Amino acid sequence: MANVYLDKKTDRYYIKINKTTIRRDDNGNFFKTEKQASNFLRKIERNNHYLVKGKTNYTCAEIMDDFLLSLKKGSAAKRARTVEKYKERLNKYFMPTFSNIKIKSLNNEMLNKFTIKINNLDIRNELKKGILQNCRAFINYLNRYLIIPLDESILEPILDMQSLNTNKKQNYISFNDYKKMFNYFNKNNDFKMSLLVHILYYYGLRLGESLGLLVESFDFKNNSFIVDAQVSRPNKELTGYKIRSQTKTKYSVREFPLFKETKRLVLNLIKINNLKKDDFIFRIELSNKPISRTNILLKLKLAQNELKIDHFSPKDFRTTNLTNLALNNVPITIVMKRAGHVESTTLQKYYVQVDVNEKRKYAEKALIPP
Repeated sequence: MANVYLDKKTDRYYIKINKTTIRRDDNGNFFKTEKQASNFLRKIERNNHYLVKGKTNYTCAEIMDDFLLSLKKGSAAKRARTVEKYKERLNKYFMPTFSNIKIKSLNNEMLNKFTIKINNLDIRNELKKGILQNCRAFINYLNRYLIIPLDESILEPILDMQSLNTNKKQNYISFNDYKKMFNYFNKNNDFKMSLLVHILYYYGLRLGESLGLLVESFDFKNNSFIVDAQVSRPNKELTGYKIRSQTKTKYSVREFPLFKETKRLVLNLIKINNLKKDDFIFRIELSNKPISRTNILLKLKLAQNELKIDHFSPKDFRTTNLTNLALNNVPITIVMKRAGHVESTTLQKYYVQVDVNEKRKYAEKALIPP
């Protein structure tokens, strides 16, 4: 039995078919109106699109190609190396157990035993988390496209997913520590690093997005700039960085207001380095390639040691910026837009997670440059 319901928390509609929930259409868009959800439900019932008649008789191994193909056709986040990682982990850990089992025979008890088996493996915790995340994606696929009632949450409670987070505990950067570091790089005439920590702190960009900024990304007339690409690591067989690849997801393409202080710093750097329209803002001297992450991390570490302040990474700037917005009662939808997120749960779980009372005194200063 299938029906359309309203999720009052998100104010979005979803379809419920037996124990399976469908929240997005084929293009990955949420159902914002009841009409959209109802039309999609009729499409499912009309052409059996999601039930895929007969496919429940296939084995897990036989359905794998369809799953990987769905990733390639999915969101911008599913890059080629991501698909390969799914394939590698599922073939190594999931398939030996489930390859010959028919999809329609899969049940939650099997998944439960599988998760315990992974938990007992003598491998690092980060890999355990990655395996379960990849398996969860496959289970989501079965739930959504084949209407197989499986509970993906079984994969989470047995392993403490938060403690297995590959990132270290996020640090909150106080305004005073940020200012010390900014002044340190200015004093040493390292204007690229001073501008970089400024942009990271006040805009909460990912490091790759910051390194992907070009001179032409900035609209000085309308006082804005756009993030529409990133500098990312290439495949293993290549060297260096892949220049100006697509953003992490399609929601990561966004426009920001250009603060007066940011505008001054950018124009100053353009003048000092004689940058042209298609040059990277943070480029290597005498080369139109962005400075490396390794170089940035080394400079941050040296500055923190000399200033005797807590060590923090480029990602901690992002955490701090989004937390500052949340602490100042900025609506969650605006914070999500600034972050380039489509799910509020991701934002709250991995970014906005500091003691409100302890940090509010810093957050008051940290939204717009003085």
